Amino acid sequence: VINGLMSRDDWQLAIKLPVGCLPGGSGNALCCAINYSAGEPVLHNLLLHSTFILIKHRVIPMDLVLIQTPTERLYSFLSVSWGIIADIDLESEKYRSIGEARFTFGALKRIIEMNVKKETEFLTAAAEENEIQIEQEVTVATKILGQPVPAPLLTSLDQPVPDNWISFEDDFVTITAVYQTHLGSDMLASPESRINDGFIYLIIIRSGISRNALLSLFMSFDEGKHVDSPDVEIIRCLAFRMEPKEGNIMVDGEHIDLSPIQGQVLPGLSRLMAIQ
Repeated sequence: VINGLMSRDDWQLAIKLPVGCLPGGSGNALCCAINYSAGEPVLHNLLLHSTFILIKHRVIPMDLVLIQTPTERLYSFLSVSWGIIADIDLESEKYRSIGEARFTFGALKRIIEMNVKKETEFLTAAAEENEIQIEQEVTVATKILGQPVPAPLLTSLDQPVPDNWISFEDDFVTITAVYQTHLGSDMLASPESRINDGFIYLIIIRSGISRNALLSLFMSFDEGKHVDSPDVEIIRCLAFRMEPKEGNIMVDGEHIDLSPIQGQVLPGLSRLMAIQ
């Protein structure tokens, strides 16, 4: 829906159409984030409480993230994941018949089978929020309908990132860029995220973590306690670039081709039916 609105010639008007959300899938991450923001339950009667929010809603801004690959330009509302989180998301598709339990089953299966010491060259870079400022009202940057959304923080993927970005190359178990609180009802991935705080949160787990420690991390995701683990790094940023050499990439839970990928937050660009 979001990408459909953004593909229109009059996208600047269309994207202001308020979007409401009821849970109908196995993850329902956006519904969970909306309920969490409103102080409503996430783990019980999600449909009931999501309906209540729609009845009582206000129209609030929601951040989007412009995603660029060498061949695609997407608008994301939830996350970009690479590594074990993306693998679990993709491989558990075959277990959709068991509902959200597919993620738990998929995680257990993947952790048992994975080689957590596998070496993978990977470069990532981030523009930290205290180093770079962008316009908080993206829509004022262009007044002509049909023009692409400006992304002043991003350079071409075949060019180096700007000098004031931080860059690091290492082996990783997962890197996930998150901009909502939840990736599922039992996965409070980014407790500090807000629907319109204007930030991307990079959740990073480097290689070398033991299988038992990784399992413990996944067991603590439901309450967001993984953020306190010394094995988890979180970088709050405005833009990012990842250059994986192998593995899967998922954008909002959908698989895309493996390639370099980058994104920049577009603060408050869309509109959401929610309570905040």
